[in-house]
Amino acid sequence: FSKFRVLHVDPMVLAVDDFLTLEECDEYVDLCANPKKRTSNNDMPMMSRSKTVGKDSLSQAQRTSTTWYHHFKSVPELMAKASRLMGLRNIDRWEEPQTVRYQQTEKFTWHLDALAPSEGLDDNGGQRVATVLVYLTDVGEDNG
Repeated sequence: FSKFRVLHVDPMVLAVDDFLTLEECDEYVDLCANPKKRTSNNDMPMMSRSKTVGKDSLSQAQRTSTTWYHHFKSVPELMAKASRLMGLRNIDRWEEPQTVRYQQTEKFTWHLDALAPSEGLDDNGGQRVATVLVYLTDVGEDNG
């Protein structure tokens, strides 16, 4: 990746410009805007209307979104580029990719992604150690 910037060191936060091409971004937006009928590959994204638990009742009410969960095989460019960025050879510890849409009054707020400590957690991969966040569309300066 030729265009990346370090935004923060601890925790490490990188920005990679042009991570996906405009065509790839349009394709992933279209996957959710016009989901295809279920195929023999079972690759139709699964839609979920969700509220993620925030740190207080105000953030719980404000952070709403529509999420589509994708099968790995339906987003090959994303999986290949994310694996290359992370230096991983396979996806055996990845969560399924997700596309999240926010409407005009919705936003991303503080929330917990960690799993509660439990026996066997390490046997199943442990806690999430990295997140790859890709913006598929630009938001105008007065709209975001």
